[in-house]
Amino acid sequence: MQGDSPEELRSWTPRVQQALNKLPQLADVNSDQEVKGVQMMLTFDRDSMARLHITQKQVDAVLNDAFGQRQVSTIYNPLNQYHVVMEVAPPFWQNPQALQHIYLQTPNNQPVPLSAIARYAPTSTALSVNHQGQFAATTVSFNLPLGVSLSDATTAIQRALAQIAL
Repeated sequence: MQGDSPEELRSWTPRVQQALNKLPQLADVNSDQEVKGVQMMLTFDRDSMARLHITQKQVDAVLNDAFGQRQVSTIYNPLNQYHVVMEVAPPFWQNPQALQHIYLQTPNNQPVPLSAIARYAPTSTALSVNHQGQFAATTVSFNLPLGVSLSDATTAIQRALAQIAL
């Protein structure tokens, strides 16, 4: 299966797999979709940001400074040069609770915790997104039980996909 939207593929692949698993003409239905990843989703309160005069650009810069390994300087030596990279210490970026310790500054230099303008929650995400050409793709594979021909399986698959309106 392929499509413009990886999210649609993530929602349709389990449905297709479930429909194909019910077919007696198929065995060992499986897909290459890996959706067991976890990500932290930040949701910003735009009204609070406006009230505190904090812009999205500021938030992006602070998060990039903390988690993006920003190069801030270069140290030159007669034989070498060393890039200075700013990031939070590993114990802080290994746990999403580090977001509780992120602060932004208002225009009058008052510290504001990120939690005052944003909520965060874990969500699932794909570990990888496969492609065929330009399109996101998922491969659904199966085996044939003894005595079932590929043409019989293909006919059964087409009927099952029509029933779920793929």
